[in-house]
Amino acid sequence: MLSPTVTKRLIGSFVDKAPSRAESARGRLAALTAREEDVIRAVARGLSNAEIGRELRLTEATVKAHVSRVLAKLGLAEPREQRGRNRPAPAPGPRWAGGGGGTRIRGSTGATSGTSAGRRA
Repeated sequence: MLSPTVTKRLIGSFVDKAPSRAESARGRLAALTAREEDVIRAVARGLSNAEIGRELRLTEATVKAHVSRVLAKLGLAEPREQRGRNRPAPAPGPRWAGGGGGTRIRGSTGATSGTSAGRRA
């Protein structure tokens, strides 16, 4: 077990050597081209790809390419091989009411499977 003083000094040495989150973010943002900055600012304003394309006179495919590159440069995009693997499974859809035989409606007659039209239980 380490004394509190030693532990504090040890943690301090790691903190001092690691770049701050702000410095790290500034470095990644500096890697963006001017056009990528234009596109990401438009995304931040809530514009769709089509709206960004019209505003910046780009095709929608070019806008999508810029967005993908920006996300990759900022470390926000998953590699294609990883997409979907880290996401939880989708919730199951609604189940068919009743779920058993005799509850499925056939055609427009109103008769159900497993029962006869005039018979009551």
